[in-house]
Amino acid sequence: MAEALHKSLPTVLTSGLILVTAGFVIGVRSSVFYISSIGSLLARGAAVSVILVLTLLPVLLLLADRRIIPPAGSEKSAGLTGES
Repeated sequence: MAEALHKSLPTVLTSGLILVTAGFVIGVRSSVFYISSIGSLLARGAAVSVILVLTLLPVLLLLADRRIIPPAGSEKSAGLTGES
């Protein structure tokens, strides 16, 4: 898990930071109230999304791993391969 997080961290942070920055700039620079509000909402939503993707998602994937990919030899895993 640490290796996957280490490899994906720069990509997620870069794209998230670009989206947060774009939303923030639109929110601050736009003179139209509705566009400014959407930009601020975009910046906050992207920031929350980046935080959750880097913290909560890996934990949920570890906890749900057995349900997603059952251990070899179990009855559920036999159905995944198509064998009877």
